[in-house]
Amino acid sequence: MSKEIKCDVLVIGAGPAGSSAARTVAKEGLNVIIADKKERPGKVACAEVISEALLRYLPFQIPSKLLRHKMRGIKFYYKDICIKREGDIWWKSIAINRDEFDPFMLDLAVKEGASYLPLTELVDIRCDSSFKECKVLLFDKKKEEHVCVYPKILIAGDGVCSPTLGKIDKLRDDKKYVIGYIKSHEFQEIDLPDADYGHVYFGEFADGAYGYIFPKSKKTANIGVATLSDKDLEKNYNDFLSLIKDKVERGIKTVDRSGKAPVRDLSDDITYGSIMFVGDAANQNLKPFVEGILPGVICGFI
Repeated sequence: MSKEIKCDVLVIGAGPAGSSAARTVAKEGLNVIIADKKERPGKVACAEVISEALLRYLPFQIPSKLLRHKMRGIKFYYKDICIKREGDIWWKSIAINRDEFDPFMLDLAVKEGASYLPLTELVDIRCDSSFKECKVLLFDKKKEEHVCVYPKILIAGDGVCSPTLGKIDKLRDDKKYVIGYIKSHEFQEIDLPDADYGHVYFGEFADGAYGYIFPKSKKTANIGVATLSDKDLEKNYNDFLSLIKDKVERGIKTVDRSGKAPVRDLSDDITYGSIMFVGDAANQNLKPFVEGILPGVICGFI
């Protein structure tokens, strides 16, 4: 027999967008529950870079200890060509650790009164035809029990290929050029010149996208390939590493940051009745780098 809960707002996903939305509605005195399949949010497919220009739009200040490494611009490479962009605030960026930033965002929501259900997966959603009344079935992996939640509003911040979109049958069937594919690792002990710049490479190794090096310090960086197809992704990644071997051959692969990213809208809308989508589930990011951390936070606040 499942446990039953009623609440004003249920948020699926404790990433930056979901936690930001939870914080916003909890501040208004609503009864808010956040559910996430992880024990604590953190490790994701991400270059872990935020635009300095977006900091002014946040409803709070990020502690300086979470802002790990500043970059003053980006260098773009194609064969023997290198173009440097810097100066304007839109080119400036800051590296963060998602393992620190995501829990920080969740803690902000909890401090405003939101409740957190860790290790809790979405099982099913049953709605009326207008999506205004929903029953959400969750599974608490820690307690090994089902939880049936009756929210007045459901907010889904559950990422690219959103399970919530799938459960309500609103996820696009044709995902060609809708989803991007990433093969990436965090490298340590690398010999990286110009660590105060991000580095973006174009070539045959990246179908419709690019390879990248985004430093987190002078000796650590997230390095990867983003493409529009998962065909030959491993080969493309290795080809890119060969291209930049002078920078990474002595480096040590640590965290695997491979995964997927939204390129185009995953559904026709971001609101269906009382169900709302934020973050990657709503394709809320800045192109061409699919920067979604702060855009997700800002959209969650709005």
